Amino acid sequence: MPAIGTRAAHTCYECREPMVWTTGGIRLPDPLAGTSKGMTGGGERADGYRCQNAHTNPPCPVCQSCDTDVWGTSSNPPQLNASCNACQNQFVHSLLEG
Repeated sequence: MPAIGTRAAHTCYECREPMVWTTGGIRLPDPLAGTSKGMTGGGERADGYRCQNAHTNPPCPVCQSCDTDVWGTSSNPPQLNASCNACQNQFVHSLLEG
């Protein structure tokens, strides 16, 4: 796990701002409550990369870690390639999912 404030090798895929490691700064999605990732407030929180505009990397679908790296977008459908630094899972994240 990176130290708090460590910059990611990649920039935010939404706004291109630097991504920095935060502790408990990411709210995980809760499909039953209709919340989305990156929102502030209650709910389960995770460590992970976040930009100054509160955008976050997608969590790993296997272990739910937010310690993920993203690269390369595809335009149809819009998606990101991602890799989990915790379990080494490689996955594709659809940008339509939120």
